[in-house]
Amino acid sequence: MTIEEIDREIQKLDEDFKNLSAPGKTLTKEESRRKSLIGLKKSTLEKIKEAKAKNQPDRELKLNMDYSVLCTHGHRHPFLLYLIHARVRGNMTFGI
Repeated sequence: MTIEEIDREIQKLDEDFKNLSAPGKTLTKEESRRKSLIGLKKSTLEKIKEAKAKNQPDRELKLNMDYSVLCTHGHRHPFLLYLIHARVRGNMTFGI
């Protein structure tokens, strides 16, 4: 992904996030899960952008794999959200 593509994707996620969070509205369990997934996707993209800027191809590749897993399986497997969140923050490496 180029930096421009990352910026466009972040803008789309920001719009989705704004559509989900209306003031005074309580979110359902599914909406709450989707909101956390959107936030995690956004932070992963920001980390990818940062790794690109610092010329860290290994870290960029790992983060791209995490983002790919989030996009394909994140909405079905909530435990993945926890694992990738910990990995993006740098708390866990999972041997990679």
